[in-house]
Amino acid sequence: MSQASQGIFQGISLLLTQHRVAGARAELERVLALDPEDPEAQTQAADVYAYIGAQAEAYRHFHRAAEAYNRMGRADRALAVHHKMLELDPAAFDEATQARLRLLALLVAAEDALVARQPERAVAAYREAIRQFPNHTITYQRLASLLVRLDRVDEAAEQYLTVARAFHTHGVRAKARPYFERVLELRPAHAEALGSLLDCLAEEGREAEGARALRAAVESLLKAGDQAGARALFARFGSRVALAPPQAAPAAVPAQGGEADAGSGAFSVAEQAAWRTLGEVCLSEGLRQEAGFIFRRLLAHRPTYPVYAELLRRAEGAAVGSPEFPVALAPPEGPSPSAPAVSAPRAAPAP
Repeated sequence: MSQASQGIFQGISLLLTQHRVAGARAELERVLALDPEDPEAQTQAADVYAYIGAQAEAYRHFHRAAEAYNRMGRADRALAVHHKMLELDPAAFDEATQARLRLLALLVAAEDALVARQPERAVAAYREAIRQFPNHTITYQRLASLLVRLDRVDEAAEQYLTVARAFHTHGVRAKARPYFERVLELRPAHAEALGSLLDCLAEEGREAEGARALRAAVESLLKAGDQAGARALFARFGSRVALAPPQAAPAAVPAQGGEADAGSGAFSVAEQAAWRTLGEVCLSEGLRQEAGFIFRRLLAHRPTYPVYAELLRRAEGAAVGSPEFPVALAPPEGPSPSAPAVSAPRAAPAP
């Protein structure tokens, strides 16, 4: 707060001791004009308004001060201002403001519990806030964030999912998408979140991004040894992700080492490498149909790249020159610089 404002507040204190309320209010307006964005000035102004009984003005300036402190990353100062807000007389406000004050009291109780290192008390306060105010999405976010810190990942995912479902049900998919993404960060193979995320991405014309989510889901199930789950998830969602190249993909250009240039199609170099790795994992785990799906799409993107041809041949169990794969391609002279070298997968079971 500026020195000029400090001097005016000293004058306001003198006016209040002389019971000159009108003069004090006029000086308040002057100081707020000098430092309109200063949270300390807003807080002191709110204190004065509360002292003279102007509860609505006090509430408004406390609220502005708390928001400013939050923008500054001063959560401790914002919490102190919120405590001051809770000292205001609820009877002076309309029903909507009274409800906001009740919600604030529950949120402040949760923050106080966290400061006191009592996380279970904070969880209880957040849950009570959700019970009383189920439409307040910030409470779900705060509870979920706390549950993640407590390593209660499944509970946290459910909180994010609740918000995502609400937005998705009401057709606000742009707002639902980040919450579904957060669920999948915590539980990559969550089928409902994955399907709904694909819905959101399709509506935004961003289908290509769904491929990453599907890949992470399948990988997580394979790492957990759930081959049946990985197969079911791929069967359910594989056709919905944008793995295919554009209709008019540029022709591949041979590069050093016998490779084809990645061009400017649907896959980036990193995405090709990641999908190739997942395809090899599927192949080594016996998921030949899923591996074939991946390698077929990769080969459609880079039709003259022999490594993809060989991997597809292994997945399909088809000999080079067969009707399924009629063109014999020479093996690459060296590993692709943009993808890991082909590892020798375990023998796939006979079809």
